[in-house]
Amino acid sequence: MSIRDAHAIYRGLTHMRLRSNVLLFVLLTSCLVAACGRSATADRPKRARPLVGVSLLTQTHEFYKDLENAMRTEAAARQLDLAVVSCEMDPVKQASQLDDFISQQVTLELSRVAVDGRLPVAFGVITCNTLEQAVARSSAGSGNKGWEAALAAIEMANLWRALRSGGN
Repeated sequence: MSIRDAHAIYRGLTHMRLRSNVLLFVLLTSCLVAACGRSATADRPKRARPLVGVSLLTQTHEFYKDLENAMRTEAAARQLDLAVVSCEMDPVKQASQLDDFISQQVTLELSRVAVDGRLPVAFGVITCNTLEQAVARSSAGSGNKGWEAALAAIEMANLWRALRSGGN
């Protein structure tokens, strides 16, 4: 792969992530606004200790071993859980690991909104490894995953409305 190809993929992924993040932000904000005041969260079980996720370039080099040990010591001192993963010098894998940490927490929080607010919540994320995948999954036509996620949200809202009104 040439530098030009890598740059094109990076630009495509950056643009796609920006569009996905904007959509996710709008969806999350809408859900949070809709759920405000609907239910008390005091009785909701909370995680015993906050979790911090870290992706290291490697766990074999001495510097990164020392860094991980220092993070584990500091996390323990601050009563935090620490999840450490290694990308083994692969920046694409590291970006994926960071996306995983973020999407896991967003999924958890959206499910809490759904349970606490007693309302349906839709969550659509388009993940791609190549520019071609990004184009295929976001272009007009049958493979547009963003459109599918939006359609699922609309269908769930219509179903929710029908159920709440007794099916009329």
